[in-house]
Amino acid sequence: FACVAAYFLKCDYSYAGILAMIALYFFRQDHVKSIFACCIILICGYSNEVYAIFSVLPILFYNGERGNTNKLLKYAFYAVYPVHLLIIACIQNLF
Repeated sequence: FACVAAYFLKCDYSYAGILAMIALYFFRQDHVKSIFACCIILICGYSNEVYAIFSVLPILFYNGERGNTNKLLKYAFYAVYPVHLLIIACIQNLF
């Protein structure tokens, strides 16, 4: 259902993004298989974002442990996405 909804709603990465997440879940015990499955899905399923295969590389290094719980660091990471969009919008308005 999620793949069909993503396709018709024109979501980012379409159905291939959903399939990649499912592959990561099913192969969560074997990082090599999960990386390989995601790369195949992203290359074959959604050729507009071929460079998305590099997004699975950080997953390879995840050890399953929770990271730093510093509140300041937490909110700094929350701010990164909207702030970078604001910077891009400002740059776009300049040109």
